Amino acid sequence: MSQLAFSLAAIMNCFTILLFTLVRQRTQKPQNKIFLGMTLILTLNAASIAVESVLIPASRTSDPAYMAVRSSIYVYFLLHTALCPAFLLYVTSVTKRLTRLRLLPKVLLALPFLITEVGAILNPLTHWIYYYDGSRTFTRCWGEWCIYAAAAFYFALSFILLMWSWQAMTKKRRAALLYFFAVVLFGIVIQ
Repeated sequence: MSQLAFSLAAIMNCFTILLFTLVRQRTQKPQNKIFLGMTLILTLNAASIAVESVLIPASRTSDPAYMAVRSSIYVYFLLHTALCPAFLLYVTSVTKRLTRLRLLPKVLLALPFLITEVGAILNPLTHWIYYYDGSRTFTRCWGEWCIYAAAAFYFALSFILLMWSWQAMTKKRRAALLYFFAVVLFGIVIQ
């Protein structure tokens, strides 16, 4: 399956999920709002990859196509960096764990996300995460590994919190969280 087809399928799935959630009016609880935010991140990431897939052939010779590809990848990394921290936020909202932490532990918990997000924001200046060389070829850098290390940290912490709260959750919540873990893990493996 091509990258474009995969991205379009992801967009369709995300739109279906968003539509279903909004039509069923399941937006009041904090975890549902976080879920909608995560789904929106996934939708925009898939759209960014779709734009890149369509325009990459033309980007070698067309300046507007090249700028569109660069912009879509920039947006992708800005949003992609937030996905696993948002997932941890979702798990803490569902399990009610870590909600009563004091300010310092919350700041320390947010630090990996803040560092990687600042790295993504500043990447056009620093090229820590990726850059385009003189022939307009995308090149990954060490900062991308930092993003994935932070994502692994948040994913592992989410898993620990889930296991810590397993008995206190209903079967429906368990099934939903296991599904989300599978989706996130699948996305990490594909990357």
